Amino acid sequence: MDFKQIFFCSIGACLALLGPLAAIEFGGVLPWTHYVAGLGGCGLGAIAVVVAFTRHGLIGASFLRRFWPLLLWVVFTWIQVVRLEPSIVSVVSPGSYSAYTVWLEPLLPMEQLPGSFPISIAADLSRHAAAVMTLLLPLVFAVSVFCRERSQVECVLVALSVGIGLHAAFGIAMEFAPALRGYDERLTLGRSFGSFVNHNNAAFMLNLGLGCGIGIFVSRIAALTGVQYGPDGVDFGALSLVFADPLALVGLVSGSLSGAGLLMCGSRAGLVAGVVGCVLVAAWFNRGRGWGSVPAISAGAAFVLLIGFLLLAPFAKSFRSVERFDRLSVRSIDGLFNDVRFQHWPDGFRAAMEYLPAGSGIATYSYAYLPYQQSGSEAWFQHADNLWLELLVEQGLVGVAVAMSVLAMLLIALVRLSRSNEPLDFGLQAAGFYIIGATIWSQCFDFGLIVGGNLLAFTCFWAVVLSRCPVLTPRKYAVGNQRNSDSLVQFASPLRRMISGSVGGACLVAAVVCLPGLYRDAVCDSLERQAEVAFRSNRNDKDVVERQAQLLNLAIAESPSYELLDLGAAINRQSGRLQSVAGMNLESREELRDAYVRTGVSARRKAWRNRPGEAIELPAQYEVAVRATEASLKRMPLGFESRGQLVALDFVHRRRESSHQALLQLYALQKRNPGQLARVAKLAVDGGDTALAARAWRDATQLKPIRSKEAVDFARSDPSISISDLISDAPECQRIAVGHALSLESESPEQVDQLDAFFTDAIGLLDCESCIKDIERTNCEQILADALLHVGRSSESIEHLREAVRFYPASVKLRVKLIRRVVQFGTTSDALELAQQAKQDFPEERSFQVLIDQMMAASDHQAEQKN
Repeated sequence: MDFKQIFFCSIGACLALLGPLAAIEFGGVLPWTHYVAGLGGCGLGAIAVVVAFTRHGLIGASFLRRFWPLLLWVVFTWIQVVRLEPSIVSVVSPGSYSAYTVWLEPLLPMEQLPGSFPISIAADLSRHAAAVMTLLLPLVFAVSVFCRERSQVECVLVALSVGIGLHAAFGIAMEFAPALRGYDERLTLGRSFGSFVNHNNAAFMLNLGLGCGIGIFVSRIAALTGVQYGPDGVDFGALSLVFADPLALVGLVSGSLSGAGLLMCGSRAGLVAGVVGCVLVAAWFNRGRGWGSVPAISAGAAFVLLIGFLLLAPFAKSFRSVERFDRLSVRSIDGLFNDVRFQHWPDGFRAAMEYLPAGSGIATYSYAYLPYQQSGSEAWFQHADNLWLELLVEQGLVGVAVAMSVLAMLLIALVRLSRSNEPLDFGLQAAGFYIIGATIWSQCFDFGLIVGGNLLAFTCFWAVVLSRCPVLTPRKYAVGNQRNSDSLVQFASPLRRMISGSVGGACLVAAVVCLPGLYRDAVCDSLERQAEVAFRSNRNDKDVVERQAQLLNLAIAESPSYELLDLGAAINRQSGRLQSVAGMNLESREELRDAYVRTGVSARRKAWRNRPGEAIELPAQYEVAVRATEASLKRMPLGFESRGQLVALDFVHRRRESSHQALLQLYALQKRNPGQLARVAKLAVDGGDTALAARAWRDATQLKPIRSKEAVDFARSDPSISISDLISDAPECQRIAVGHALSLESESPEQVDQLDAFFTDAIGLLDCESCIKDIERTNCEQILADALLHVGRSSESIEHLREAVRFYPASVKLRVKLIRRVVQFGTTSDALELAQQAKQDFPEERSFQVLIDQMMAASDHQAEQKN
């Protein structure tokens, strides 16, 4: 190759490696990764713009017409962050209008309400995502300049395949040597693979690498065998020639690594996506056989559906994806219908209907669905685990239409390539149809395409396929035995080069303009993470907290974001608390501890509620915290952290109704999250709203019965609270709550009365007959027996304890408990009979003989006393 070809191939390889390199850092999700990738993309784009003005540049503006869906997508994404009149937003996105009006007006003073607002309900997040999408424009332009000819396209495919293959090799090595991870896999719930935190995201990139490897391998087979495309496909009889071809071996090895990684990463959807891609490739290359291929393709499709149904059953991740088949059972398949994703998707569809037609703003899904959740799980879905649903919510009909256009352009380009006799185009078809099938399927259960590294890699491949088509003019399709498309390149006129170069320059300028914003986001993200770590570990160190508060206040003044504002509010509030304690001139540790409690949020809120007219002198940090909270609400109208801060700081802003409404909204936004509902309950009690606290605790225990223990402990702190009001009536919740309450010791007569009232109410709700397993029935009967004894119903207690023994006769401990209770509240003869029977059942157990001896001695002693 001459210098030009080497130069073009080198730039193409660099473009292809942007995605795999960005994925090194947690898949490419961090703002710093976006900024660095943006610098690289803009640098390569600048070279492309210079080349575009030379005679080696584009054929003309016709090259760029194929990329209009991406350009339209970027423009629409930026429109979503532009501030518009409320009347316009109410038409194009009723859900966003509701967020900025119905949800915000009860919380802020009238003069602070925004007069105009964007479609996006989280403009900070949408603006960053829009900037990342803008970076794709110079990348696509550079690909269209450098990656059109055969050698250049081969370099791109090799770079993608090898780069992703190295990711797979690293992930496989980490499976065998967990120490390579550098972090505790428990933090990712065992779902990580390689540098990716989420194995489904990793599977998307592995499928992309596998598709490129298939493309290289197939193209080399076609080139080496000399067989053109026909109804019977490629003749693989000369397959041995492949192993002497370096390029084919590269595709084979890198593709095999990606395939092995796909089998080992633990992604069920990713594995099925690979099968779907293979079936789609087989169907495409067998289309010339007519109806004869229908049975085979139908059988393949049925196989994919069956495997997909089984693989998506929600059983635990194992060391190998394929090993999940070993544990298939009726229970695991039945559990498919209880998958949290399927439970959540109806909430996502409800949200989508509210935000149509323009959506809620890109990257806003985690907050957009919260007002409309009804049937979802307790998890907070930052993504829908269905990219198409997420896209419908965030960008409405426009976003879905543009996304479909992007895939349609890729499909059209692949169909056009089918008219080429070039072996490379044959390989591109195989890679393209595999990637289309894998993408459409996998993104029905994941969001991996929008992860930074995956997005760059997919965009590069998409642009390569679209750029390859214009090289193949209709005249060239008819050429029968051409092998080198490099010699068929046509050069553009000066006017066309000027137009195409100008368009590329405009794309480059747009991306460069976004770089300062990405840099600020990266700096703010780093500052936020460092400040949060320092605050959590030194929250009672006055100097450290004040220093972090000052740093955050400076950062907020320069570049406010809702994350910085929320953290700044929390740190300034704590700084004010420590300042109050420091100003009391305390001498002893006990005085310091008492002062710290008295300056806490709970104590201050209760004091203000009891004496609302009393003026309290507070440090200035509290006012700073209130301003930061109000600013955060305006930037994130559906944020829940800011609402919690507004409620906690009501003793500062003294707007009782705003605090009450914020608490009600916090309950509505978090009504499927047991942990947040518990927080709502505590804030409600501090504010005197015991009814809301009871409702929140009942919902929390209904969603997660184990929370019933926390509800009991919460009520025990205030004997005036009825425990029954806090616990769901569900039998499981009642059993857990009663069992926990029985283990507690009462410190006052009020607590004794509180427990008695609770046990009296709970006895009729335990419903032991509904227990399925014997051990569950045994535990329930035992709990019921102890509760009955606690309220003085000893005879019923004995009967239920007998039931417990009947369902678990092998328990020595339970039998001893029954015998002792009969001795205490029944008759000695009954107890003696039970002990003798137990001794016969457990002849080696000495405890029953001891009980018999004790009862006989007690009986003799009573007889002597009577005599």
